[in-house]
Amino acid sequence: MRNFNEIFKCQLNDYFNGKQTKEELGSWAKREYYKILTGDCCIIEMLAVYKYLKIISSFHLEVNDIKDEYPCSEDNVHDIKEIISGNKSDVLFGDIKIQRVFYKKYSTEDKLEGFEKLKDIMLRIRAQKSLNLKEQDHLKKIMEFKTDDVITIIDLIELNIINALKKLNAKQSNLMFNQDFSLYRGHEVETEKIICDDLIRLLNCALGKSSLKVCISFQFGNAMVLIST
Repeated sequence: MRNFNEIFKCQLNDYFNGKQTKEELGSWAKREYYKILTGDCCIIEMLAVYKYLKIISSFHLEVNDIKDEYPCSEDNVHDIKEIISGNKSDVLFGDIKIQRVFYKKYSTEDKLEGFEKLKDIMLRIRAQKSLNLKEQDHLKKIMEFKTDDVITIIDLIELNIINALKKLNAKQSNLMFNQDFSLYRGHEVETEKIICDDLIRLLNCALGKSSLKVCISFQFGNAMVLIST
């Protein structure tokens, strides 16, 4: 199955090779753009081309001052073709907030509940409070979540949460095995504090309480999506 980037490239090539009209390309981009607005924004390969589809979705429109509608130019479309084809590089920045309805569509309610419990535990750790055995078991359960296929932005958030938790556990080796511990000790005080704070911010993004910063980098026609809080 072809990825969306290949499909997009074919659509652009078809236009510039005279195999489809401006109206056909613009209408196709508009349909795909609205799919993104209604939930496909969570799919990484769709999120990566969101801005380009939005631009081309106006390609077939006539200028309408009353409706505030203005088409993009053929030069705009050609620039996008060069980026998608790998002849130009581009970097895009933006914010995304994951609504709970989309999270449940691409993940599970159980994971959301697990992250809510994890946030409570992290706040306890942040306050240097002891964990009971049930809380320690929950940390272990979260670290065992499978993260093999990263297809959606939600998968990427979950991967970052699990990696941050594993990193914190490695820094504080008795996190899961000793109820009487102090999170911040010695020369690693700041490092552990930073990891803990980052993890809480990631959990807020997963729970739809905070926006996520997204960086999309196009190099040689391939998109790399990075997230931060």
